[in-house]
Amino acid sequence: MRRQSKSRLSRGVWLGVVLLIIATPVVLAAYRSHGNDQDVDHFLTAYPQAKESKLDDCFLCHPGGKVEGKAKGSCDYCHASYGLVKPHGPLPLNGFAQDYLKAGRTAAAFQAIAELDSDGDGVPNGEEIRHLTHPGEAGDKPGLRQPPSVSFSPVQIRALPAVEQFLLMNTTKSGDFYATY
Repeated sequence: MRRQSKSRLSRGVWLGVVLLIIATPVVLAAYRSHGNDQDVDHFLTAYPQAKESKLDDCFLCHPGGKVEGKAKGSCDYCHASYGLVKPHGPLPLNGFAQDYLKAGRTAAAFQAIAELDSDGDGVPNGEEIRHLTHPGEAGDKPGLRQPPSVSFSPVQIRALPAVEQFLLMNTTKSGDFYATY
């Protein structure tokens, strides 16, 4: 009887591993297939210095909002509002993304809108990007003091003491590996 239990356990483990191997690319492909990923590539072609900065993120083009009275970031707001299954519906775009869309949705389109002030804060888009501030968010512009932040490598995260709750924020779109933690 004991031998049969081990055999079932072994089959169960193998089945779990096989399902994990099959599911992982599907889950990662679903995440990576957002419509704005080509736009992230266009943005980083136009502004390579923004790679891995706060501009290399969904918030560059998609605003957050409130769902059931609670403030949500851009990703959570879209998923809570439109779900996870296509068709999502018309995702919200800030003024910067709308100008980019009108300009042709290419790397050159970012250069074409560099002199515009998409968020109406008095600073042209290109200047905001050079200062790594959001050209689609009027509350973020050059000259404002940035809040302190701390970044940890995976090795540093694993070395932290065990806790019951832990919050990880999204990483950049060009290097988004937060799901591996």
